[in-house]
Amino acid sequence: MGSTPYHLCYEVADLQRSCKALLECGFMQLSEAAPSVPLGGVVCFMWAEPLGVIELIQYPAAGTADMSALPTLRSTD
Repeated sequence: MGSTPYHLCYEVADLQRSCKALLECGFMQLSEAAPSVPLGGVVCFMWAEPLGVIELIQYPAAGTADMSALPTLRSTD
């Protein structure tokens, strides 16, 4: 197969809604939503065959410095 990307990363406006939509499409959640210190947002990793790993990141709204104001995600399965 040769070299392939480790994962794809997508910026989303609503992390919880995006993760829920991917779960409904058959993706598996690999991690709970957590702060991304280097990027300054909140991230969650998902997986599905044949795509592999997908990272979703939600950045705080302009002027929002409090990371605790961003949503966390817990699977309802």
